[in-house]
Amino acid sequence: MSEDQSAASSLPQRSPVPAKNLSKRQIFLFVALCVVLAGGFLFYNLSNLANRSILPLPNSPFTPAPRFQGNFELKKFRSAEELQQYIQANQQLGVGIGLMERQAVAPAMPTNMVVEDKALSSTGQTIVDRYSGTNVQVIGIDEPDIVKTNGIQIFLSSERGWWDPVPLPMPMLRDTGAGQSGQGSSGMEIAPDAAVSSSMMKIAPGYPGYPGYQQPTTQIFNAFPPVELAKIGSIDTAGQLLLSGNDLVVFGSLNGQSVLTGFDIDRASAPQQLWQLKLQENNQLVTARAKDGKLYVITQSYLTGDTPCPYVPLIQTNGQQLTIPCTEIYYPDRPISGVDATFTAMIINPATGDVEKTTSFVGSVTNTIIYMSPNSLYLTYQEQADMVEFLYGFISEKGSDLFPTSVKDRLARLQSYDLSRQAKMVELQSILDSYQRSLNKDERLRQENELQNRMQDYLNSHSRELEQTLIVKLNVTNLSTQATGGVPGYLLNQFSMDEYQGNLRVATTFGQTWTQFGQAESASDVYVLDGSLQQRGVVTDLGKGERIYAVRFLDNKGYVVTFKQVDPFYVLDLSNPTNPHQAGELKIPGYSSYLHPIGTDRVVGIGMENNQVKVSLFDISNPNSPQELSKYLLDEYWTEVMSTHHAFLLDDQHQVFFMPGSKGGYIFSYADDVLKLAKAVSQSQVKRALFINNYLFVIGEQGITVLNEADWQAVKELSW
Repeated sequence: MSEDQSAASSLPQRSPVPAKNLSKRQIFLFVALCVVLAGGFLFYNLSNLANRSILPLPNSPFTPAPRFQGNFELKKFRSAEELQQYIQANQQLGVGIGLMERQAVAPAMPTNMVVEDKALSSTGQTIVDRYSGTNVQVIGIDEPDIVKTNGIQIFLSSERGWWDPVPLPMPMLRDTGAGQSGQGSSGMEIAPDAAVSSSMMKIAPGYPGYPGYQQPTTQIFNAFPPVELAKIGSIDTAGQLLLSGNDLVVFGSLNGQSVLTGFDIDRASAPQQLWQLKLQENNQLVTARAKDGKLYVITQSYLTGDTPCPYVPLIQTNGQQLTIPCTEIYYPDRPISGVDATFTAMIINPATGDVEKTTSFVGSVTNTIIYMSPNSLYLTYQEQADMVEFLYGFISEKGSDLFPTSVKDRLARLQSYDLSRQAKMVELQSILDSYQRSLNKDERLRQENELQNRMQDYLNSHSRELEQTLIVKLNVTNLSTQATGGVPGYLLNQFSMDEYQGNLRVATTFGQTWTQFGQAESASDVYVLDGSLQQRGVVTDLGKGERIYAVRFLDNKGYVVTFKQVDPFYVLDLSNPTNPHQAGELKIPGYSSYLHPIGTDRVVGIGMENNQVKVSLFDISNPNSPQELSKYLLDEYWTEVMSTHHAFLLDDQHQVFFMPGSKGGYIFSYADDVLKLAKAVSQSQVKRALFINNYLFVIGEQGITVLNEADWQAVKELSW
């Protein structure tokens, strides 16, 4: 069930915001460093990672056994006033906290779920032995996507409206002569005795309300056997889809309002609406999952105004509001960054639309990651360091000789004050301003240089302390909290987390903080946490000077791709949770942003090289020596697989996989460990593919092409 920012997908990207340069005459360079670091945190966002240029620094030491700094608990607000105070205090910290979405990686089998149940054709004959499901991260936990199939029908959602020019009657006009008499009129009016003329005109594409405008719809096709491929019905709403038995759930919109609508598709040609949940204004869907006949839905609402609660995420089918009081909203009891939204996790019955369980949290819209395993739901927050504490640590370790005892004593007392971090930073600047004025120009110049060099060394060795991810673990049955913990660094996307045999594996990147004096060298770690989210083991310092582009966990192995100029492909041995370690490494040009397992000892990587889409086939049978067996460069600059894993399809029975591009769809064979382009379909706006028995359906915005997988010949085409 998708975010759908998916596992393959990278987070949205923005350029980092540079810190403000301060006048040396006004503010001591060390004060500038404080402000720069604080400014960097204020505007830092995980989405910056993709656009940042990381300049490696030579011989940068890293902490040998990094750990999450401190502990935290989830608490509930006691009143609306307390919630408002919490929001104001944490919004000043800048970096958005959030629930963040991730999902677990599948075991060593295809992650495109193949359904083996027998399905019946429209003639009642048992003919369907297998059909593909949406490519998900955790087998058995479905994700929303724009295409679903039950082996007999295909449900295709178009989230865009379109306009068809339509003939309209043109009224008969007559000349009144007014234009010639200077009365300011055009001199034309509709003839009262002639309703319409035989002349016709066409209205060009316009906007909703124009004649010819077609609302986005969910189209329903009879798909099997392929000769019977035809549109048989539609639903007047579109969006992400989830299919649970005979219940189809559409996450769409109605008159600009987000809605969740359930349909009975027992008669696919005439779906019956069962229920509809209307999200309140300012609310929107974050993601959803389907497991064991239940829907797991996450919504978010921006916190605005002076009355952030009671919070009403939606109106139920019976017209009653789902109301969340202030005293039922959780928050972490330590400073987190950029609180700007309330998130609600819900368990919903797909047959009735009844909301059975809810849990609500404060969070951040920009940094939301959610990962669901068979047993637990994980949410993450981002946290910035306490800059007063961090800078005092620097003085104690690297700059003790640069400041008198009086200054160090005042900074030590400042740490214990019951003040917000923003207030502490103001007081810190006041302390250092006062000391600055006591120095002459020569002393200032010397200290500026000493501080710059010493701070760079301190940043390199303490960079993990600046960036942390807080993790909350919920029970998937009733959404109760089970554990809290954290790791240094920031996560990339949903594939950065994975639960296996009671342990949670987490991949992070650290060292992304930028200052005008440079930045610490980046690297990445993989942590193994136990069921209580306490650290058991860690693999450190992957890809120094780089950041993570792709992660995949598979049983007791982990695969991490980092990138700057070449693509280090790391294989991690996680079989001993207390002693995980790097087993092998392969460096090749370009990078992979999505990794997909092929059997037990092969992995396909989808990424870029020299501005072209690159497909790589990796041999991981020897973890100590991974190999790139084959590579193929497409004449494409983009594939949707790089933004959502749902666009990837694997059919291991025929040893092929599908991926869309901007020019068409591509079917690759990986037989005999060689990547071959088995078939290219030059269909515009190709979005997805699925298989039913031995037929591959290539699906686009304007048509479906059915291919026989025996010879890749088209057996049926349908356009609209």
